[in-house]
Amino acid sequence: MAGSIDNDKGSHEAGGHWVLTVTSSENLVAMETAIDALCNPDALSLEAGDSQPAKLQAWFQDTPDETTIHQIAERALEALQEANISVEFVPAHDYLSENRKSFPPLKIGRFWIYGSHIKQSPPKTLHPILIDAAQAFGSGTHPTTHGCLLALGDIKQQKRRPQNILDMGCGSAILAIAASHLFPNARVMAADNDPISVRTAAENRQLNNVSRRQMKAVYSAGFSNRLLSRNGTYDVILANILARPLRQMAQDLTAHLSPHGQLILSGLLTPQVNWVMQAYLPRNMRLKQHIIIGEWSCLVLGHRRINPAQKHRDKYNRGAGI
Repeated sequence: MAGSIDNDKGSHEAGGHWVLTVTSSENLVAMETAIDALCNPDALSLEAGDSQPAKLQAWFQDTPDETTIHQIAERALEALQEANISVEFVPAHDYLSENRKSFPPLKIGRFWIYGSHIKQSPPKTLHPILIDAAQAFGSGTHPTTHGCLLALGDIKQQKRRPQNILDMGCGSAILAIAASHLFPNARVMAADNDPISVRTAAENRQLNNVSRRQMKAVYSAGFSNRLLSRNGTYDVILANILARPLRQMAQDLTAHLSPHGQLILSGLLTPQVNWVMQAYLPRNMRLKQHIIIGEWSCLVLGHRRINPAQKHRDKYNRGAGI
C-alpha cells in the first residue's frame, strides 16, 4: 500500500478540496460504502473497468483522518499491499474544472442528466436535469440514483398519478427534480438533515425551472420537520440512503406512505436486500420491484393488500390467542 496525507499541500484559506484516491485490482465497493459512512465525504466516485484497476475517489472540505482511512482499507481489502492510496489537496479552480470534465451527459430512462459544462442541446424526448457533480450527494452517476430514476419512470407508466411525493435524504435533489418533471401536478418535498444539501437542493430547483410551489426543500432529521407531516401521507417516498438507516427508518417511512403508495429504497448492496426487507415485511409491506444495477439494488415496496376474508381470519386468530 502506498501513499500518505501531505498536510503542507493546501489550506482552507487557499480554497479547494482534499481528494482521496484509491486504485486497486480488487473490488472497492465495500471500501466506498465504509468511506461514505465513516468519513463524511462531500462527494464520492467509483470507476470499475473490465481490464483497468478499480478507482475510488472521495472529496473532503477538511483534511481526512489518515488513521481512519487506513483502518478502512485494512478491513475492506484483502491484498492491502497492492492498493495505491493517496490524499492530496486540489485548488478549487482545478478541482471543479477537471472534475466536471469527467462527467459527460447521461441518458437514464426518461431523463438526460447533464452538468453546466455541457453545451449541447438535450434530446427532445427526454426530461433534462441540470446537476453539477461534487455539490451534494446525487449527480446521477451512481447506480443507486440510476435505479431510483428507473423506478420513477416505471411509476409514470401506471394509471394512478401520485399527488404527494417525498424525497427523503434528498442530497442534490436530483430525484425530487425528476419527480417534478414526471408529475407536474404533484407536490414534491425534498428533505435532508444536512443544511448544505438543503441549500443545494433549493439552488438546483431554481436551475431546473421547478417552481417553489411545486417543490420545497426543507431541513429535517427524518420526519422531525412538521412541514413533512402537514402534507399528510405520500403516494411516493424516495429514500436513497444506506442500508442501516433504511432499516432504522422503516417504521416512519411506512407510516407516512399512503394506502396505495410506493416506497422506493436505494443505497444498499444486493446482499443487504434480505436484511433491509426484514424491517419492512412485518410492517405489512411487499416487494413490488427489484432493480439490480451492478452490485447495487433498488427496491420498490407497497402495502400488502389483505382481503376481507383474511382480515376476518386474522381477527379470529388474535381473539383465540393464536
